[in-house]
Amino acid sequence: MSRRDTSICGFAVWEHRDVMAEDGTDFPMSIHVCYFGLDGQYQGKVTRDGYKLADALFATVVGQAKEHKDTSPGAWLHLYCDTRNERGHAFWQRQGFSDREVRAPTPDESYFRMMRLLPE
Repeated sequence: MSRRDTSICGFAVWEHRDVMAEDGTDFPMSIHVCYFGLDGQYQGKVTRDGYKLADALFATVVGQAKEHKDTSPGAWLHLYCDTRNERGHAFWQRQGFSDREVRAPTPDESYFRMMRLLPE
């Protein structure tokens, strides 16, 4: 009998949201990734199949978003990444996201607004 590890290693939350870029471009019914992260002890770890845990977690977000009844073909994925989070920024770039703009709501905060098309 094998024992399965049931630890929670990360989290992801997404929602459909109309997004408007600062240049006025409208992205209706985008998939906004509100929260995404892995516990520090799991960062860089791989699954038994050789996939990084963060990649596997993001694949579940994409899979759920694609299956949702309100998702249209050609939908955009959208998120914010803290400009101080170099590891996170590199992760999102590896997932195909591009920097759309930088937002600085306060002098102590700045975020990359990142977007990419939902994969087919």
